[in-house]
Amino acid sequence: MFLFTICLCIPANVKAADLVSTICSETPNQKFCSDFLKPFNTPGTTLLGLAQKTVESSVTYVRLVYDEVHVREIDTMLKNHELHNSFNKCGLAYTKAVNDLIDIGTALKSGGGGGGYRTVHSLAANAVQEIDTCDKLFTPPNGEPFDFKELAGKARYVCSIVLALANHLIAGKF
Repeated sequence: MFLFTICLCIPANVKAADLVSTICSETPNQKFCSDFLKPFNTPGTTLLGLAQKTVESSVTYVRLVYDEVHVREIDTMLKNHELHNSFNKCGLAYTKAVNDLIDIGTALKSGGGGGGYRTVHSLAANAVQEIDTCDKLFTPPNGEPFDFKELAGKARYVCSIVLALANHLIAGKF
């Protein structure tokens, strides 16, 4: 009986591992992706379930980056007008990215069928674009602060994971 149980568990774990490695192979930072998805990748996890958990966590992460944008916007208000304006516009872009991720979560909860996964894909692409828009707002000599650039890069990675998941939902893979 014990051997039979082990045999039943191995295919589920292999499939779950394959799911994460396949998704992450389509993202700009595979290690970050794998580390990000690892907590959600439990035996029996479906693609839709993984997508839902990932989106919930993505909303939280991108909101945290938005909060940092807002803090920096206030901090630069009197010190550096140009940098302040960049953070102000960046805040608008992050607001749109968060809203896109929230809309993705809503679409996934409703099952996403009937073209809904294409909507998920479109919204995920928009979220990535909004974060890229923010990145482009910082021009020399007031370039994007290094620590913020790193934080924004991770937000981009998170949204790219959602985009890769959307691609697989559309294709019906896994």
